[in-house]
Amino acid sequence: MPETRRIGQSFCSPLNPEDGYIDLHLHTNHSDGQFSPKQLVEKAIQHQLRAIAVTDHDTVSGIQEARYWAQHDSLQFLEGVEMSTYTEEDGELHILGYAIDPESSALREALDYQKTVRRRRIQQMLVRLQDVRITIPFKAVQRLAGPNVPIGRPHLARALVQAGAATSVDKAFDRFLAKGRLAWVPKVGLTHQQAIQAILEAGGIPVYAHPGIEGKDELIPKLQQLGLRGLEVFHSKHSPEDVARYAAIVTQRNLLATGGSDCHGGGSKDKPLIGSVHVPYRLFTALLR
Repeated sequence: MPETRRIGQSFCSPLNPEDGYIDLHLHTNHSDGQFSPKQLVEKAIQHQLRAIAVTDHDTVSGIQEARYWAQHDSLQFLEGVEMSTYTEEDGELHILGYAIDPESSALREALDYQKTVRRRRIQQMLVRLQDVRITIPFKAVQRLAGPNVPIGRPHLARALVQAGAATSVDKAFDRFLAKGRLAWVPKVGLTHQQAIQAILEAGGIPVYAHPGIEGKDELIPKLQQLGLRGLEVFHSKHSPEDVARYAAIVTQRNLLATGGSDCHGGGSKDKPLIGSVHVPYRLFTALLR
């Protein structure tokens, strides 16, 4: 058994090995994922997961369809969202919200704001691309994102490939869109406090997503004071050492533990498969208490 799974099972292991596993970090084509909500549910069933959460970036538009198909297939389902946050002092973080009310006015207002600043950022990137003689209409990028989908750099990367300015999405990021590259524009948006508050007002549980990627553990006490209630302990990019460290932190600080693959589709180092991180089912039941 891989080391990450041994550590995962020693911390919060199921009471019965047959209790199964969950994936609480999944993206659909309502943000930057490859699969539709229905396809994602089908993948979860194929991988014999007991419960999932759809956590699209800054949108809840895929929840209704995902919930319908999950209930249709007797798969336990948790409403979720992943909100991008930024402060000049702390930089960018991602805050997951679980068990949210997708119709919450506070949450909807926060997500509408996120959609606006995302659109403005892409427009600024397009201007920078024009400086190097690459002209891509905003409508072309929006068309790739789809109606009502929060637009982002992955959609612009695809537009660059279609325009012949890059041979792949990865190359588009490497040359134009990654931090410090030709078309890079710093992200702005909700603060950590604003996102956490919106999730709480929606009746949800705010969780710090993939803290091992950011490497900003010193922010955890501050975020907890703002209302944070959990850490994403298990993640496809967390090392065994990360998992052990965050397992200890949630115990010490009386926080909830969550986990998931962060699947966007496909199946590679940068695109983990659904269910590729073995997260014990008991973490799902703990969220519902």
